[in-house]
Amino acid sequence: MKLIGHGSGELEKNLHFKNNSGPLDVETMSRDVPLALHDSWLRERASGETTLDYDLWLEGHLWSGVPVEQQYRQGLATFALRHRGLYRIKDPLRGARSFRCMVERQFPFVSFVGAQGSNLPWLTVPGLFTVDELVSLRQVGESNKESPEETGPYESVRDGQSSALLPIG
Repeated sequence: MKLIGHGSGELEKNLHFKNNSGPLDVETMSRDVPLALHDSWLRERASGETTLDYDLWLEGHLWSGVPVEQQYRQGLATFALRHRGLYRIKDPLRGARSFRCMVERQFPFVSFVGAQGSNLPWLTVPGLFTVDELVSLRQVGESNKESPEETGPYESVRDGQSSALLPIG
C-alpha cells in the first residue's frame, strides 16, 4: 500500500499511518528517490516550469501526503521518523539541534533549524546522525497544515499547544 503520495483526499488529512514493514537500513537505502527528485527539479528548471531553488522546490514537492511514520535502522540503533515531523537530537560535541523531516516513498529527508530559526538545506539521512544523536532522538511536534507556506508554528505532540519552530541553544 502506498501511503505517501501526492493525493490529498479528505480522509488522508487527519490520519497518521505507521508503516509496519519493519525497519529500513539507512546505510543500504537506494539513492533512487533523491536522484529522481533532483532530476525532476532539473527538468522543471530547464523547461521554465519552476524558478525555485532546489530546497524550496523539494519542500513544496514533498509536502503532500499522509503523515506516515517509518522505522529505520542504523547499525544497532532503531528509530522512527514521521513525514512532516519536528525532532530534537542531542550530541555531546554539537549540543542540541532541531530538524524537520519529510518522507518520500520511505526515504527520509531532514532540514535542520539554523541559529536564527531559519530552515537549512534538505539533507538525506544515511550517515547523517551519530549513535548518541539517535539515542536522544525525540519528536517534539508536527505540521498538519495544508501547504509548506502555512507551516508557521508546529503543533506540540505532548500538550496540543502551538510552539514555534525555534533553534535550541
